[in-house]
Amino acid sequence: MSCEKQIAMLRRLQEMEFVAVELNLYLDTHPCDTEA
Repeated sequence: MSCEKQIAMLRRLQEMEFVAVELNLYLDTHPCDTEA
């Protein structure tokens, strides 16, 4: 696997992790938001 592909995959994984953490924080602070 090329170095560029590994970097791109790692970047995508970091983006997904960021979204998961942010969503978890939002849902913890807005438990009654039915649109979330």
